[in-house]
Amino acid sequence: MAVAKGQVMATVFLVLLFISYITLGLPDSAWGTAWPFMREALGMPIASAGIFTMVVTACSAVSSAIMPKISKKVGPGLILAVCSLMTGAGILGVYFANNFYVIVAIGVVLGIAGGGVDVSVNDFVADHYSSGVMNVTHAMWGVGAFIGPLIITEVMNKYGNWRTGFLVLAIVQLVFAAVLFASLPLWKKKLPPIVKHDIELVPTAQNKQKAILALVVMAVLYFVYTGVEQIVGSWLNTLLIEKRMFSASLGGACVSCYYGSIMVGRIVFSLFSSKIGNRLTIYIGLGIAVVGAGLFFITDSVPATFVAVVMIGLGFAPFYPCNMHEAKQRFSADMSKKAISVQVCSACFGILALSPSVGLLIQHVGHETLPIVTAVLISVLVIFTIIINRLTKPQNTKTKV
Repeated sequence: MAVAKGQVMATVFLVLLFISYITLGLPDSAWGTAWPFMREALGMPIASAGIFTMVVTACSAVSSAIMPKISKKVGPGLILAVCSLMTGAGILGVYFANNFYVIVAIGVVLGIAGGGVDVSVNDFVADHYSSGVMNVTHAMWGVGAFIGPLIITEVMNKYGNWRTGFLVLAIVQLVFAAVLFASLPLWKKKLPPIVKHDIELVPTAQNKQKAILALVVMAVLYFVYTGVEQIVGSWLNTLLIEKRMFSASLGGACVSCYYGSIMVGRIVFSLFSSKIGNRLTIYIGLGIAVVGAGLFFITDSVPATFVAVVMIGLGFAPFYPCNMHEAKQRFSADMSKKAISVQVCSACFGILALSPSVGLLIQHVGHETLPIVTAVLISVLVIFTIIINRLTKPQNTKTKV
């Protein structure tokens, strides 16, 4: 009876976590859909989209760095509810915005909320659920990212107003927030952790140094990974249309296939990642990405490009969630929370630094810089993944309960 009750609670928490990650994805992709119309209506400069993205990402990085300390005091449930409310309020603010400065202020709110949700969800799932569940959780971001543009587009087609689109999006977000606030009493019933740490780092100078080095390596991995994921998503269409002479519809379809393959890949990898382990799953993904990057580099035909992009997306799929889940295996109980925070924070800085840098390379060197940079950065991921796995090789084996 107690086991059945525990399973019910685990399912309820999982639904709440899925809702939280959907709310994380909802506004992310909606901006790109509405931005050209917003820019024209508010008289914003062309560079405004980049400025807004930088503000959101920087605030998300700061939020993810400080959130573990806050979570210890108030718990993840309240953080998720408050951050979801902040996101809803921020989106609602877009409906009333009348200049670029208001949009930037909204970006601060969205960034803080996004960092809070990202760290809290990843830490809770890593503690209480399997690697497969972690992959599905991250696929939920893709669900939100898929729904957001649909809402904006449908409302704009019907009412001809981007503001109304954000109003509808805000209502959806605030309903989710209300559900999370209503669930707060449930968070007092704590779930037992299902993962026992494979590495309990004893407090010796040597192990502390190894743990710090491992944190640095993980920071590099997340910096590079989110950077290259963003690079492909941001600059793929530019390469395809301006250099490889794809039509606008084909280019857009290729970008959609890239993001779609990441979402589908996370669901597919969730079916067996818990059985074969995070590390092997990550290696399989990187192997697929390497082949895809090679194909992307050597050919520019339409069919081969589609295959290459899908392979890169599928290969990327397990990297972020599986490494998040593996933090509980690589580090001691206390340090694993810091590791997840470091990983999310580094991911934000990777987006901030690498994608604009590649944009400058493309501008000054040429469009075909993209396949080269993609291949190089994926190679870096392979090398540093080998390094982190050797640094955090389990000293003893414990079974999961």
